[in-house]
Amino acid sequence: MLLAGAASAYVATRTGAREAISGTSRSLAAGGLRVRRAFGATQLALSLALLVGALLMVRSLRQMNAVDLGFNPHGVVVLQANPRENGDTGPAVEAFYQQLLARVQAVPALGTAALASQLPFEGGLTIYGIRLPGAAPQPEYLHVHVRYVAISPRYFDVLGIPLLAGRTFTDAEVFREDSAAGKVVVSATVARRMWGSRPAVGQRLVVDQIGEAEVVGVVADSKWESFLDTSRQGPMSADPGMMLFGPFHQQFPWGAPLVVRSNVPPATVGAAVTRIAWEVDPTIPIFGVTTLQSLIDEYLADRLLFRKLLSALGVLAVVLSAVGLYGLIAFGVSARTREIGMRVALGGPNRH
Repeated sequence: MLLAGAASAYVATRTGAREAISGTSRSLAAGGLRVRRAFGATQLALSLALLVGALLMVRSLRQMNAVDLGFNPHGVVVLQANPRENGDTGPAVEAFYQQLLARVQAVPALGTAALASQLPFEGGLTIYGIRLPGAAPQPEYLHVHVRYVAISPRYFDVLGIPLLAGRTFTDAEVFREDSAAGKVVVSATVARRMWGSRPAVGQRLVVDQIGEAEVVGVVADSKWESFLDTSRQGPMSADPGMMLFGPFHQQFPWGAPLVVRSNVPPATVGAAVTRIAWEVDPTIPIFGVTTLQSLIDEYLADRLLFRKLLSALGVLAVVLSAVGLYGLIAFGVSARTREIGMRVALGGPNRH
């Protein structure tokens, strides 16, 4: 558009004032008109390309905002507290989490509560290799890799992840090592990858760092790292949707955020669970009380800001394209005003 305007200005400087006013310049009718037509066509092509690119960019942003995460982060409050920061280890840590979860669940008004070793979009997910029993051991980079999360009962209820087959874990399985040994819940993608169309419940897997485990349930796929990236990031990473869930005793985490789904305002829930945590252990450090949606927004802030900036530039491109096309059409009409007037005066039909 700038080039087209510059060309028009250049042609105008080569035309005398009298000729420009009278519109009788031979150069204006010949060489100047050809230059303007050439740059006008260029402006039209660039404007249309810019318009199409802008619309595609805006559509991409709208599609990204409509991506199904596979879980519902709205209405979920997160309490992050870790007794290991006080030097507690082993049984003391497990006792704290067990009492905290039991006391929160004892308050029906707070809603449904659960524990997990990691949260969606938190980063740093644990990656394990899996294989079928009896399969020959292979180098780790050739393993089928999954993201592993240790959870408590009702975790899928809190996040709104549907259970497709089987069951989840019981309280006894989560806090008793003997009854929880070798039990996992897999995502639908893992079930299809390992057993195809056969039922996954009741099948067995060999999991790195854990050993052989029985599949007791299958849940729907969910996005845990990024809904913007859909490809595997390296040989030691897990494909999208490859998730494995186990009870705490199989691989007790360093820390376990408490998640609560409630209809009560987040500030009220946060104050209540903080008070309960300090009743269990007055010295426990509370690292933060927030919402799951806020954590996801913070994790994706840079990418979302970039996409929003691109969307704003796209809208600006649409406006500039519209203005440029309007100016081009207006110029073409004004250049033929005298001709149009003569045709009308001579009784020419409208189509001419």
